[in-house]
Amino acid sequence: MRIEDLRHEILTRIAVGAIVSGDELSAAELARTRVASPVRVREVLQGLIEAGALLDFGDDRYLLTAECAPIARSTLVADWALELQTAVSRLVNAGCSKSEISAHLEALIRSLEGNDE
Repeated sequence: MRIEDLRHEILTRIAVGAIVSGDELSAAELARTRVASPVRVREVLQGLIEAGALLDFGDDRYLLTAECAPIARSTLVADWALELQTAVSRLVNAGCSKSEISAHLEALIRSLEGNDE
């Protein structure tokens, strides 16, 4: 599993309330259920610690803070905005018409919404 996919999945689970404030996470447990390595999971969790969404209690124990859901939601929105901006730049540089750009963006938005379910 790519780290971007793993990060997106963990953020989405927090954003929709599947993992909530006060829950304890384990990189090893997440790795087992996500077909990823604990090292990769820890990379994602480290980003959440730096953002204030997780507290590291050592011994592979992480606790979600009260800020976890808002941080996850705002991070996902920022990710989507960057993805849309990158897509528009690529399409403009490729010389696409406004209608082509619009069609591509609609498809991208549908795919982003599908990732959030």
